[in-house]
Amino acid sequence: MKTEPSSPEINEAQLLEVLASLNRISDAINRIGPGDAGNGGVSLQLIVESAIRVVPGSSAVIYTYDQARGEFETESRVSAHAEGHALSTDPMYSDDAPRPGGIGNRTIQRRHRILSYEERDLDIHPYHASLGVHAAGCFPLIVAEQAVGILYIYLYEEREFTKLEQLMLDNFVNQAAMAIYHARRLAGVHHDLVRKEYELSRLHRAGLIISSRLRLKETLESILQLALEVTNARYGIFRLLDKSGEFLITSAFGGSDMDRPIIDRMPLNGKSVMALVARTRQPALISDRRAEPWSHIYYPLDSRLEMLSELAVPLVNSSGRLEGVLNLESPRVGAFTEDDSHVLQSLATYAVTAIQEVRLLDALQEVARLLLAQPCQKVLDHLAATANDLLNTSSSAIWLVTEGDLMLTASNGDLHHPERLLLRDGPIRQAVLLKKKDFKRSGRIPKWVPRLDRTFTCRG
Repeated sequence: MKTEPSSPEINEAQLLEVLASLNRISDAINRIGPGDAGNGGVSLQLIVESAIRVVPGSSAVIYTYDQARGEFETESRVSAHAEGHALSTDPMYSDDAPRPGGIGNRTIQRRHRILSYEERDLDIHPYHASLGVHAAGCFPLIVAEQAVGILYIYLYEEREFTKLEQLMLDNFVNQAAMAIYHARRLAGVHHDLVRKEYELSRLHRAGLIISSRLRLKETLESILQLALEVTNARYGIFRLLDKSGEFLITSAFGGSDMDRPIIDRMPLNGKSVMALVARTRQPALISDRRAEPWSHIYYPLDSRLEMLSELAVPLVNSSGRLEGVLNLESPRVGAFTEDDSHVLQSLATYAVTAIQEVRLLDALQEVARLLLAQPCQKVLDHLAATANDLLNTSSSAIWLVTEGDLMLTASNGDLHHPERLLLRDGPIRQAVLLKKKDFKRSGRIPKWVPRLDRTFTCRG
């Protein structure tokens, strides 16, 4: 190869052309929108066109690079060629994708430019060699310590790149890196906004499901389907705590490609992710269930399927009562994010609301049935027991106002209640006289729900 002895002097016209190119590229970068994700749109095309103007007898190609995956994005190819040198601009008709051991990958690894004639073990890409290329330069596109692409410059003349050309190309690759980085960030923001809008619409739909007052099983199945759609999970399951508080019972499950789902009751003190979430009442976001400690406590919904990611959230009502667990799984490693966890916790809240409403409606229907068929005392005893169940309290009592005092009529729980209470000054008297709820801050009697002729108390 003939080596140019010295860099030619740059004239005023060339300098103006370089400055004008930089100005056009900067303006294009400023106009980048979310729709230009991947290659920065028109700005990258301007960069390759400007590159071949400042390097006579050359062609230029840009490929973007995904650093997270360690791969070039071949569909992002942008190119320009000097007049008289045919270089396809259509990826369908080009065959110059970066090779595993080629100059492009080496440039990405070293994070600085590489010139083919300085690397004895490198050869020109066969595609470009067939077009008459004698030398190639490869410049990494790096911004914020992240490799986002690469610029190839191919010389058809038998010479080396001048120092001035290398300097000008360094400026162009900085502009190209900014174009790609800026476009990707805008695209990321746009994607996040679209996702949030999608999630909000699903949460709104969950609210509508609750207000439609479907049966509990149908409601949980609908919420579970929403969770699967929002997170792209393979399958999911609701397990609710039984009355004994010892087992998680399957109430709804769904997903795709299940053969024989294992939906037996699950002991609360057992070794499983759902049992752990139920006991700790904290969400679990598992990127790879093969890692410790998850590999020892993983409990499959379908033993035929290999699930690698898991997301589980507890169902806890406002009084702190554990209702159950909502669990999702995926065959992909790292399938769920913190955002997915927050969305699932929101959906779990709707599920808890549905459970509470169904429980309250069932309790009211049972009381109405007892009123028609059972004596007053049995109804009052049932009310005291039901109050503990609905409010998650340990003790309850019903008092009747008799001769100016309160007489114990019914109670439930292990707390001992006196048979008679005097209506003197204090919260009890105020509650009865004012016919309002009274909350005693001391914690001795947390809640009073009185009527004119009777008083009902619950203790937490």
